[in-house]
Amino acid sequence: MFKNQLHPITIFSCFVLAISFFSLSIAGQIMIDDVYRYDYSLEETVFSFSNWSWEDFLGFCIFLSIGGFLMTAALGLMFHKRWARYLMQFGFIIAGISWLVVLSSNTFRFSNAPIIFTGITAAVLGLVVGALLFLNNTQWVLPYFHSYSQEDAGYAILDQEFTSPKDQHNA
Repeated sequence: MFKNQLHPITIFSCFVLAISFFSLSIAGQIMIDDVYRYDYSLEETVFSFSNWSWEDFLGFCIFLSIGGFLMTAALGLMFHKRWARYLMQFGFIIAGISWLVVLSSNTFRFSNAPIIFTGITAAVLGLVVGALLFLNNTQWVLPYFHSYSQEDAGYAILDQEFTSPKDQHNA
């Protein structure tokens, strides 16, 4: 009924763009919660980031950074920019390492529900590995970038003999 001519990398970019909007909305909600905490009817009350708790400010900065980073990488992928693929791979590697650091530094808090956090860890690391494998896919993703030069079929690294193809023709 519907013919969808979207490339898989465009669909992947849309998913990442949705995650970036979600992260930016969390940052916006943190800011709105702190802005409306003050009574502005008083004359001496002025909004300032110095009035925030460090946890709120850190959370706001982290979610704002993640959202901006993911939005930049997703839009770069949509516009066929080669740097965006590397940027997104770097971001996914940092996300996986960050999750493992958070998990290892808070292991005593996870003793109440270890199966849930094991499942979350498997999901996060699975998404990171899946995204890295998808972004390095030589059949779907790399030809999407016009400057990528494809190898000749039949001369993949695993199919090569101990001699090069030039040596085989000369023999």
